[in-house]
Amino acid sequence: MKLTESQKILLEKIKLYKYIKNNNGIFKYDDMKKMCNYKTFDSSFNALLRKGHLKHFITTNDFDNKFILTIKL
Repeated sequence: MKLTESQKILLEKIKLYKYIKNNNGIFKYDDMKKMCNYKTFDSSFNALLRKGHLKHFITTNDFDNKFILTIKL
C-alpha cells in the first residue's frame, strides 16, 4: 500500500524515535502527537495503523495508549 507524504513523515519520526530511545518501537500516542505537532497527525496515524505499520501495544500494568512499530528497519 502506498503512503501519502504525511504518512511517510510520521513513519520516519516514529523510526527516529525508536532509534533515539532504543525502545523496540513502543511509544505513547499522546507523546508522539506532541512531538509531531501537525494537523494531519490523527488521520496519518490511523492510516498507518490500518495499513499494518503500527499496532496497539497492550500493557498489563498501566492504561497508557501505547503502540508499537511493526515494520522492520
